[in-house]
Amino acid sequence: IIAQDGDQKRNQCYIKDLTEGILLALDTKPEQLTQRVYNLSGPDELSDNEIVAVIRQLVPKTDISVTEGGVDRRAIDNTAAKQILGWEPQWRFQDAVKDYIKMFREFNHSHYAQDS
Repeated sequence: IIAQDGDQKRNQCYIKDLTEGILLALDTKPEQLTQRVYNLSGPDELSDNEIVAVIRQLVPKTDISVTEGGVDRRAIDNTAAKQILGWEPQWRFQDAVKDYIKMFREFNHSHYAQDS
């Protein structure tokens, strides 16, 4: 679902990057954690229209609709995670979507192969 005109900006973070950031925080000594909150965000700030274009390129039959409302910009600062945890996102949005599609197809193939 795209809100308004699709020009709203989003900062997407792939689950593999999120997991790495969480594990780094768990492995860091408590006295080194100088903040209570560590933002984990992806490297790309994309508009909803750009996100949809990538998804439609990789999955052409995707049904995406438009809705009213939404926030104009949603991007967070992950400087503390970089400086204190040594974390940086590794996955660009398009590469993350490709990886997710690949994993999804492999899971579905193996899942349905077990059922037969």
